[in-house]
Amino acid sequence: MHRPAHAPVRPPWFAPAGLLRILLLLPFFLAWGCGGAGESGEPDSGPPPDGEFPDEIPPAPSPEGAAPEVGAEHLRVLTFVSLPGDSATVLPWSFRSIIADEGTLRHREASLGRGGEWEALLADTLVTPLTRFPWRILPGGPVRMTVGSGDALQSLVFDDPPRQVELVPGEFLAEWVPEAGSVWRIHRSRLVLPSGEVNGLMLDLTRSRGPGSAPSLDWMFLHGGPGTQVLLREPPGATERERGPWLAWSRVAFQERDWSGVEVRWAQVRPMERARRDVPMEWRLQLVRPAVGEGEPTTPFEGELRVVRSLLTVEEGPGPILPVAGYFEVEGEIRVLGERLPVRGIVRHRQP
Repeated sequence: MHRPAHAPVRPPWFAPAGLLRILLLLPFFLAWGCGGAGESGEPDSGPPPDGEFPDEIPPAPSPEGAAPEVGAEHLRVLTFVSLPGDSATVLPWSFRSIIADEGTLRHREASLGRGGEWEALLADTLVTPLTRFPWRILPGGPVRMTVGSGDALQSLVFDDPPRQVELVPGEFLAEWVPEAGSVWRIHRSRLVLPSGEVNGLMLDLTRSRGPGSAPSLDWMFLHGGPGTQVLLREPPGATERERGPWLAWSRVAFQERDWSGVEVRWAQVRPMERARRDVPMEWRLQLVRPAVGEGEPTTPFEGELRVVRSLLTVEEGPGPILPVAGYFEVEGEIRVLGERLPVRGIVRHRQP
């Protein structure tokens, strides 16, 4: 083929200039082949200088970039619950950072419930230098993650062969902000296991509290599919373990409602002998202050839940009555404005 005299001649790839191109592009191709690109097809930008990966929620109470306060705590919990038509699978994944004199104490926990059994995947504590962004998830060891445009989390991976689990958040559905420094977001999601994919919903719960403030206690994430979600939160500092008033939120047929003052009673318990405590097996939920409007149901928010399986740990303590913490997988029914909604979900339970 005739080439115009003014056109530059491109050297072949085996010429020195061609080899230089290959060497310059080699890191990009390696990153692409090793899964370094997100769903958008763009390669990850890598960690910022302090070694942390960013995420999209910088919670209160400290302003973004402010110096951390000793005693402050930041919690990020990603909880997957499968859809009703899929095999019953749950995955709570918790990242809790506590600011201490010696640095940031990062507690990481993950457990997988499926097939009637619970499997503890991860429980460790990392001590890292103080940072102005302690709420960010810090990967390392068996924990990997990928972020995309806008610093949004694209995937969170636990990789410790032969155990491998990948949580992939999807479409954003709704958000609940029950108080300052607390954000609850619900996404469509999928869980990738060696045996295949499971579709479900994911609760992305973020909470920050300052030094000396009361810790959060129990919470519930319930759903009946993409069109029905219910969240409940026990108030921080609650002293009565069997009753509310809890805060609740529901999304039914795209209609969101807040329900303040929900009584949550233990309808049935079983003894946990090692801890010398009772733990709940069934709950009854009822709005304490019912609606008074004409035509409204007498009790516009109520329900019953029962334990399907549980993962509870007895912690060490100074006395004969020991702390208990863990999760319940639950099923039951919620009634919102008279509409009966079958739900499944997860309950975070703790008795300090």
